[in-house]
Amino acid sequence: MLRSSFAAGKAANDNFISAGGASRRPAHVGSTRRARWDLRIAVRLLPIASFSAVVLLAFCGAFLVGLAFVGLFAAGVAGFDLVRRQMLALRRTVVPAGRIGVIGA
Repeated sequence: MLRSSFAAGKAANDNFISAGGASRRPAHVGSTRRARWDLRIAVRLLPIASFSAVVLLAFCGAFLVGLAFVGLFAAGVAGFDLVRRQMLALRRTVVPAGRIGVIGA
């Protein structure tokens, strides 16, 4: 079986074409091209991350404001109940049970 010198050491799907030594394009290994790509990704991620942070802070703030309103409502209910109990206790001590409605006696 004879093989040509062209096919020696090459695969059937190997599409490499030799340019005779020097390449037309410079090698981008270690150049600023990768840094520019990373910067472009970072610039895209910055608004996404900041928007997510704003939404998270808005939800946390709304939760804390709601919690403050619930606390104020609970304090109001407790204060009203305390005032009501004190008024009932004061009413029992000032007016005797048998003397309700008697004026000047």
